[in-house]
Amino acid sequence: MVNAFILFQNLIFLLPVHSDNVKMDTERTRIEQVYTKYTHNSSKKNKWRANIAKTVVWEIIFGHIQTEFKKRLQNKSEQLTILEIGCSSGNIIKRFSSLLPFSSLHGLDIRLDSLQRGITYNTDVHFYHANAGNMPYKDKSFDIVFQFVCLSSILSKKHRAHIISESHRILKDGGIFISLDMRYWSPNPNVCAIKRSELSQYDPLFHFNKYIPVWLLPPLQKYIHSRFLVRQLCKLNILCSHWLYIGEKHTNTINPIKNINT
Repeated sequence: MVNAFILFQNLIFLLPVHSDNVKMDTERTRIEQVYTKYTHNSSKKNKWRANIAKTVVWEIIFGHIQTEFKKRLQNKSEQLTILEIGCSSGNIIKRFSSLLPFSSLHGLDIRLDSLQRGITYNTDVHFYHANAGNMPYKDKSFDIVFQFVCLSSILSKKHRAHIISESHRILKDGGIFISLDMRYWSPNPNVCAIKRSELSQYDPLFHFNKYIPVWLLPPLQKYIHSRFLVRQLCKLNILCSHWLYIGEKHTNTINPIKNINT
C-alpha cells in the first residue's frame, strides 16, 4: 500500500516544468538527445558497466562523503531530506539511504524515460520531471543537495551558475551541497571539465569547503583488476579525473548568477 501511494505521488510529479529561457530549453534538448543516443549505443552501455575499479572508486567517493557527514551532521536528529539533481533512475541516491537511514529521498531529472524506470525499481524515491535551472521546490526545502557529473554535462557556464544558485536557494541554512565533476578535459564534445577556479566563484555561498580529487582516470580503470592497486593509485591526485566538492550553505549571500558569462 505504501509503495502504491509513493508511485501515485511520483506519477503526479512527472509533469514537465517549462523554462522561459529559450537558451536553457535548447541546452535541455541537446542533453536529452545525447542521452537518448547513449541508451541506444551498446559501446556506451559497456562503458558504464560496473567493474572492479569502478566499484572501488565508488567506495572511495562514498567513504569521503560518509566522513564529512559524521562531522557535519552529528547534531541533526530529525529525518533528513535529500535531493539528487540529474538522478536518472535513482540508483545513486539509493546509496544515501544506507549512509543516512530514514531519510526522505528525492530525485530530479529532465529525462522522462529514466524517471519512469526509477518509479518502477526505486519506489521509495520521490521523482520529479523538471529543469535543474528552475526547480519546483520552496526555499530551504532540503538538508542535502547533490549532483554527480550533471554540471559536466552542461556546456554553458551561465546555466551551470543557475543550477548552483537554485541549489543554494532550496538548501536549508547549514545544508550540505555535494558536487562531483570532471576536472580534466575529455575528447567527448558533450561534456566539459569544471575548473576549480569556476567552483571557487561560489565559495561565498558555501563555507567549510572541501575539494577532493577522486575517480581514477577511466583509461586506467579498464586494465586494473586489483582493489588494492586501485586504492593506491587513487591516492595520487594527478591520476584522479574528477573533483568531489563538499560545502555548507552560507546565509545572507549574494546571487552567484551576476557577472557569470556563458
